[in-house]
This record gives sequence, C-alpha cells and structure tokens, in this order.
Amino acid sequence: PHGDFAYDPKLVNDTGGSVKLHIACEGLARELAAKSPEMIFLTTPHGLELSERYMFYLNRQNSGATPLDDMPHAAKGRKVALNFTTPTAVARSLLQRLQARSLPVEGLEGFSDSQPLPISWGEILPLTYLRSYGKLPPVVPMSFPLRRFN
Repeated sequence: PHGDFAYDPKLVNDTGGSVKLHIACEGLARELAAKSPEMIFLTTPHGLELSERYMFYLNRQNSGATPLDDMPHAAKGRKVALNFTTPTAVARSLLQRLQARSLPVEGLEGFSDSQPLPISWGEILPLTYLRSYGKLPPVVPMSFPLRRFN
C-alpha cells in the first residue's frame, strides 16, 4: 500500500488493510519515540533518485509538502508539510565508508547547501508518525536508484 493509505485510511474508505497499517505505523512510531533516538536513518524508494546508484541527501536542511490530492482517491486540498535536518558530517562519513568499499552510492548536495533539498511523500509521510510524538531527531536520508524499475 502507498503511504497515503497508511497516513489516512479514510482516503480508501478504511479498506485494503489501511487501518491495520495505520495502527501498526503509529505503534512503531510510539516504540521508536520511547527510545529517544539520536538520529534516524531513512531509506526511501520514492525520493530524489539517481539512475544507477543509491543516494545520500547531503544538505543540512530538507523541506517539502506532499499533497494528498494527486491520486484518484484524493483528499482535495490537503497537504502534509515537514522539515528536518540532516547531520551532514554523519551522512558524508557514511557515504565515504560505503564508497571505500566500492558500493554503488553517491551523495547529492543541492544549491551549495544554502537552501533545503526538496522532499515529498516518500520522506514526509513515514516521518510524520514519529514527529507526532515530539521533536523529530536529525535524519540521514538515502534513496534507492531509479534502476529498480528496470
């Protein structure tokens, strides 16, 4: 199921397991928040993508708003906004270590790190569950390559 179904099961009239998925996501967020993580490592198949390699987001700030009205089961006019910070030293260190092992990974820094990298539902919707339990810790996002569709 897509993240919008889990975020709001009413978008699909509580069908297709959306309510169970929503409850499970809330439960996982509650458990994770109780552990007070110092940071979150987030992987997403629906973020910024390179054609052949995994990609770390290397900007300190990340920001966006995802519409819930861009699909047939739309919630007209509803958007979910989110901002988060990335500990860039951690992201760069992890990137360097993986590259030293010849793994297919790159980093993306946009706008000379003077503006946030754009994010959308692939990053926003999963993190909204955790945000609902307090301040969101820093996030190190990594996206999957586009080639997964080939």
